Amino acid sequence: MGVKYLKKNELRVIKLPRKAIEEIIWESFMETGRELLDLDANSDDVIFHMAVDKTMSELVFYACSLSMPQHPSDINRINEYLKNSIGITAESVFVNSSACKLFQTIYVSDDSFMPHNDEQSNKQ
Repeated sequence: MGVKYLKKNELRVIKLPRKAIEEIIWESFMETGRELLDLDANSDDVIFHMAVDKTMSELVFYACSLSMPQHPSDINRINEYLKNSIGITAESVFVNSSACKLFQTIYVSDDSFMPHNDEQSNKQ
């Protein structure tokens, strides 16, 4: 396919539904997620998950150990916890500073599979 030019007063439009927008965001995060979350580029032991709220005003993208989610309800519980307990961790993923950490690390309990804070994890 060769390069084509727009004629005067010509528009070329792509209008996407929400599902396609989420797909574009997902694919973008899959390409850059390991770097954004400071994970080894060669590790195969993580899975990624993304959740977008109904108004598309907030997006959560996270990685967890491949062995962590034992059931789909585990992901739902993590999503609910993150929705209610974690604030915005970055205003943009397009930050030019290598000193800027975009993510927050959260620890989860093996027995309850519910996220908890650092103090609780240090006591266990």
